[in-house]
Amino acid sequence: MHTYVAFLRGVNVGGNGLIKMSELKDALAAHGFQDVRTYIASGNVIFSSESGDKDALTKSVASVIEKTFSLNVSVAIFRADDWKQVIKAAPPWWGKDKTWRHNIFILIEPYEIAKLVTTIGTLRTGMEKLKVGDGVLYQSIAIEAIGKGVTGSKLIANSAYKQISIRNYNTARKLAELL
Repeated sequence: MHTYVAFLRGVNVGGNGLIKMSELKDALAAHGFQDVRTYIASGNVIFSSESGDKDALTKSVASVIEKTFSLNVSVAIFRADDWKQVIKAAPPWWGKDKTWRHNIFILIEPYEIAKLVTTIGTLRTGMEKLKVGDGVLYQSIAIEAIGKGVTGSKLIANSAYKQISIRNYNTARKLAELL
């Protein structure tokens, strides 16, 4: 049995892509996923499966959501040990300064990390930080710079944004603990 965490992009954000987590949990369980749990309403799902095929599981989760909720949702899945390693490998500055907002950009397949980083562009020195991880980008931005940095609102306007699902520092770490 393998344990996974799935990140759903665009679920319950800004009044769009509304899914009740209890209904999502039931739908996934009805389709053979085991030990299904959700964490907060932003599309974080922990589950177990006999399958070791992440790509097939990703397609299956997306298919269940489309069939059950009529939503086309992008999904990124990490094995439990892989997500724990992502959190352990975070840069030392990530999550430390309380005057900054700290996020993790979870990359949706298929992505080209070099192209994505190039698309993001040059960071504003002293205002934002970005580090490439395994299937993620660790991001920190000074609260006073939100809306001014390239990793903030400027990224949202870029097509690369569709390849990213964002979670805050606390959610990312809590999910590792729950695994």
